[in-house]
Amino acid sequence: MSLDNNKVLIIEDDGATNLLLSDNLKSQGYEPVCAYDGVSGLDLARASQPSLIVLDLLLPGGMDGWEVCRRLRAAGARTQHIPILVVSIVPWDHGRGTKGLEPISFVDKPFDINDLLAEADRMTGRHFDA
Repeated sequence: MSLDNNKVLIIEDDGATNLLLSDNLKSQGYEPVCAYDGVSGLDLARASQPSLIVLDLLLPGGMDGWEVCRRLRAAGARTQHIPILVVSIVPWDHGRGTKGLEPISFVDKPFDINDLLAEADRMTGRHFDA
């Protein structure tokens, strides 16, 4: 499966954080796609097949980030190989049943945007000159 190397799906319910991530990813040449809850994020991941998913764990609407990750990683899912960068104030292991669902990377909130962008570049295999 080939993934669009520029598309990054942001699943983050906080509007200001979503905008911060989107604007900064766009400035680095990415094409951000935004979702504000787990259900729409999962739908967008399936439809857009991004090269990276930036995922918050605390999401409204009955599907938190752990459940989004479970469904993205489900056996046979077209999304199971998309890298996931979890960005959250809650530790990853706080969720139950996370074995085998580990994200490729985790960034604590509050985060340094430059560190987050560098991690996105690393995860997607992109390298930019500063």
